[in-house]
Amino acid sequence: MGEVKQLSIVLLLTISIGVVGLALSQYVPTALFMSGDVVVEEYHATLYLNGTLVEDYLYDVKESNKYRMLYRIWDAPVSLKSIDYPYIEVLGIEAPEGSVGYIKDYLGVVWASSYLREIQALAEFDEVGCFNPSKFEAGKYRVRYVFRIHPPIEYDGRLCHLNLKLADEHLPYLRVTVSVEDKGFVKEVYPHPPSLKIVEGNFLEIQGSSSRDELLEVELLLKPDVLEFLDGFVKDVDNVEQATVQANMFNSAQYLFLEAFRVLVKILILAIPLILIFIYVRHGKEKSFTVPKYLSYVPNRDRKPWVVNLVFKSDALDFDENGFYATLLDLHRRGKLQITPKNKGLIIRILDSNVDDAYERRVLKVLRSLSYGEILDTDTLDSLIEEFKRSRRELSKLIRDVKYVTRKPSFRIASKFMISGRKRVGILAGLSGALLLISVLLIVTLPYMTSMSLDALLGSIVLLIQSIVAVVAPSTLFGRWKGSAYKEKLEWDSFR
Repeated sequence: MGEVKQLSIVLLLTISIGVVGLALSQYVPTALFMSGDVVVEEYHATLYLNGTLVEDYLYDVKESNKYRMLYRIWDAPVSLKSIDYPYIEVLGIEAPEGSVGYIKDYLGVVWASSYLREIQALAEFDEVGCFNPSKFEAGKYRVRYVFRIHPPIEYDGRLCHLNLKLADEHLPYLRVTVSVEDKGFVKEVYPHPPSLKIVEGNFLEIQGSSSRDELLEVELLLKPDVLEFLDGFVKDVDNVEQATVQANMFNSAQYLFLEAFRVLVKILILAIPLILIFIYVRHGKEKSFTVPKYLSYVPNRDRKPWVVNLVFKSDALDFDENGFYATLLDLHRRGKLQITPKNKGLIIRILDSNVDDAYERRVLKVLRSLSYGEILDTDTLDSLIEEFKRSRRELSKLIRDVKYVTRKPSFRIASKFMISGRKRVGILAGLSGALLLISVLLIVTLPYMTSMSLDALLGSIVLLIQSIVAVVAPSTLFGRWKGSAYKEKLEWDSFR
């Protein structure tokens, strides 16, 4: 097969893998983190700086008679009464028709108009939701909650810092809108994830989406006047603004790094075919030779059969047992061996051990190890092997020698004819492996950005597969034949 055809196959495979891989890297995270039997089609939270928080959920239930509860869980104590540390106070629940609003507070007490026992058994602590004893039919359901938050507030005498965590373990939120009223009291706002967009007009609005179990929160730097009407738990700290800015710079840097990493992986997936073409043109393209399609004479009679098998038969670094068998026949032809067929076997007699070729000497050594008095009878091999088994060292040595002459002869001879290109494309495989390792570390270290990290992980796997295709390609495709060895390679191909 000519090099152009080999290159075409490699490029076709890498392009196909890249296209399919890019599609999967887009589809899989979406399927895992932005879809499901129940999703929140719209989530709208309105925060008033007196502490009132109104949440509107539009649930899309896609499977009937499977779910009986639509709910949200707070990562803070939920209470209907005042307590001595930060908490969430529930003011009201508007549940869909046919369902009952409920609260399970931080003590595990259930507050609902009915179905207390069922809710007690199913609900988690600090959970607010609606319960449908008949289970929800497929369709869309709107739920509204009204809370008053009593948050921890950091204060340094100049500014206040409020961090409102709206969700961390949650359903996919396809559309998110967070409105902050009383805009005049807000100095800075930091949404998480940083992909959320800030829209400023008459009021402050944050828009975007939130993948399953992705952190959704809003950090606010507020003017101290807000303490006159926001009932929170104030803690004196030093330099609130600097601490907040630094923390969010680090968070944004993580997000930007992950986003840049994702883009880099996708660019490399698309660029791999072009990189391979460049390597081929720069290091692998051979001079053109005219060779008959079918050759009726042996191209080079002086070549040892095992060298032809290793260098010219297929890939220049592939060797199989046919090279061993051809060497036996050549030694027989030259009078070094006498091979006599017998019923279902052979008798091989060693006539002359005087050979110059190192591989041929190794072959004769193996034959002598399996012989009785310079004669190898294939019918006696089983008994010979049993004898070798008594000495593990001798058996190990024999196995090593047999493996050498049938599978792994000295590959240094190949370097006289060609320069392998696998090290060049191996760099791509090494780079892909490094990117794959980085993407795994990102998944572990950035659990709230799992959907983005998974996209990068899948892309890195695709990149690694593309690189492996290039590595397993013929070793001379991205390397170089020396002198006129390529012409001889073509002649051997035509001869066969």
